[in-house]
Amino acid sequence: MIKLVITNLKTMKKFIAFSIFLFAFTVGAFSQATSPATATIIAPIAIANTVVLDFGAAVASAAIGTVTMAPDNTRTAGGGVTLHPSDVGSAAVFTVTGPPNFNYSITLPAGATTITDGGVNSMTVTNWTSNPAAGNNGVLDGTGNQVLAVGARLNVSANQVPGAYSSQSAGGSGPFTVTVNYY
Repeated sequence: MIKLVITNLKTMKKFIAFSIFLFAFTVGAFSQATSPATATIIAPIAIANTVVLDFGAAVASAAIGTVTMAPDNTRTAGGGVTLHPSDVGSAAVFTVTGPPNFNYSITLPAGATTITDGGVNSMTVTNWTSNPAAGNNGVLDGTGNQVLAVGARLNVSANQVPGAYSSQSAGGSGPFTVTVNYY
C-alpha cells in the first residue's frame, strides 16, 4: 500500500498546484458542441396537360412528307405535304408546379408515338422538342409554376388516307409521356 504523507505547507501547496494543473489540462483535452437537426419536406413536382398536340389539317400527295409543330406553335411542312389553313393545330402545353424557384429536369418521349384513324391507317410522331428544352432546363417561377410546350414531327406516308388520326384511336399507341423531376 502506498501512503502519501504531506509533511509541510510548502509541499502541500506544490501538490495542490500540480493537481490543479493536471485538472485544467484534462478539462482542456476535449470539447463538445451541439447542433439541432432539421429537414424540409417539399411537395412532389406535378405536371398537367392543358393543350393537346395537334398537327392541324394537311393534304398528303404521292410523295412522303412531314408536318412539324414547334413548341412555339410554328407549323411547317416538308416533302409531299401541304398545310391547310382551316386548322393550324397547336403544340402540346403542360403546366408544371412545385415549390417556387426550384429546378427540374424534362424528359421527352424516346421513341415514336403511333396515331391511327381507328382502322389500319397510321402515321408516327417523332423528333420531340420542348420549350424549355429537354434536360436540366426547367425552373419554376416565384409562384412555383412554369409552362412547358412540346412539339414534334408527324411522318406522313405517300397518299396517306384522309381521316382524323389520334393516338387514342384503336391501334394507336396511346398518349405520349413527358416526365419532370427535381434535380
